[in-house]
Amino acid sequence: QINRLSAWLENKNIPHTVLREPGGTFLSERIRELLLDNNIDINPYSETLLFMAARSQLIDEIIKPDLDSGKFVICDRFVDSTVAYQSFGRKLNIDDINSMNIFSTTNLYPQLTYLLDIDVNTSINRRIGSKSDRMESAGKDFLLDVRKGYLNISKENSDRCYIINADKNEDEIFMEIINKFTEVYKGV
Repeated sequence: QINRLSAWLENKNIPHTVLREPGGTFLSERIRELLLDNNIDINPYSETLLFMAARSQLIDEIIKPDLDSGKFVICDRFVDSTVAYQSFGRKLNIDDINSMNIFSTTNLYPQLTYLLDIDVNTSINRRIGSKSDRMESAGKDFLLDVRKGYLNISKENSDRCYIINADKNEDEIFMEIINKFTEVYKGV
């Protein structure tokens, strides 16, 4: 869906950048390799700090400069992912995670967040045959907790979070994304 949104913006000649978290810079991509490696045992605190370091670097090198130049920035995962995965999934203190998010982002938060919500069993079934990374390999209970976290975040941040039923087909999902985008960013 990110690639489709990017192509849609490109077609309208709207400057934008597409990123993923963790990743997007040399340092952040190296941190991503560590975080997703099934062969590395990382405790939840170190894991959180690594995510924060990757995010801080991405903001400094790419996100802030691009926003300052008037570009849209589309990012696959951001601060909400850390709350969902590390607080709800890994059971770390949510206030600590929120404080670290503020610190690592210098209080930069998205204006619009899409949550593509899907039943955990459906998600697991869709990934059959794909190699699971360290986060995906954490088990069904972990993924259920993460989903609960995302739903909680969306409820508490309904001004910027928009939930999309990801059981729909790709075209229906994309139309919802575009409709919400043009609602939020009038004139686009």
